[in-house]
Amino acid sequence: MKIYFVRHGQSYVNITREFSYKLVDKPLTSKGIKQAKEVAQTLANLQIDFIYSSPMKRALETAHWIGTKTKNQIESIEDFRELNVGDLERHPPSDESWEQFFEVWHAWDSGNHEKSFPEGENYNTLLERMKNGLKLVLQSSYHTVVIVGHGGIFCQCLPALLTNLTREDLKHKDWPNTGIIEAKLDLVNNNVQGSLISMNF
Repeated sequence: MKIYFVRHGQSYVNITREFSYKLVDKPLTSKGIKQAKEVAQTLANLQIDFIYSSPMKRALETAHWIGTKTKNQIESIEDFRELNVGDLERHPPSDESWEQFFEVWHAWDSGNHEKSFPEGENYNTLLERMKNGLKLVLQSSYHTVVIVGHGGIFCQCLPALLTNLTREDLKHKDWPNTGIIEAKLDLVNNNVQGSLISMNF
């Protein structure tokens, strides 16, 4: 299956720097709507069979604009939510809270996959739920789909799933709002396996 992984358009949480997993859930900004319409136009030129999305407003709204242009239905999948940052989401963002966030993020990059956000998830839990979501997608009969989601979960999980994409590749790139990674994925003996086709950012 060919999958286009699309990061959502700009949301108000991108401006306020709020952590947003479940308790905080804000829509697209006017700029984000414009970005969503633009990426929808890009994807309209391709043969898309179906659209999957994180259940969060910013992702669903982006998926809506894509679906309107490509004339596809949309299904939200709980497993595609952004990182579960636990207690960090319960407090206003601050330099200190972002330091805590990056302490976990860099630990994962260094291979310490057991380190978790306070009252949140660790890398192994994150990767497992991403795989579970992808298994649902790959069990369908579609050939080409779009998954609209989030920069955090995509950047952490895709290098573990795509053989020719590394963490280093993404460290040196900022996955922008509505940036796209095109990949080919298969389900082999109930394991998700794939390879990168292209990045448009």
